[in-house]
Amino acid sequence: MNHKLGESPLTCFSVRKLARQYRKNFTKSLQQAPLLLPTDNSTIRPPIDQWFMSMDVSPNIVGKFYNSTLLKDFGETGKGLFFMPSII
Repeated sequence: MNHKLGESPLTCFSVRKLARQYRKNFTKSLQQAPLLLPTDNSTIRPPIDQWFMSMDVSPNIVGKFYNSTLLKDFGETGKGLFFMPSII
């Protein structure tokens, strides 16, 4: 694999319960879904925001994280869906 980290595609992750709840009609199902996001100055945040705007979806942002490990930890406890580079 030969991608710069900032150029890697993003994937939506969640615990199984949330995946089942939001899988059907994915992306529209994300309307008001609990979402964990990196802070606004993160390199992966602009593409996430642009994607939601292009899909006309307004998720419920329940947390913003400067530290991607902490974001992932909260996501793995079921606090919300989260996006990470696909290569993780």
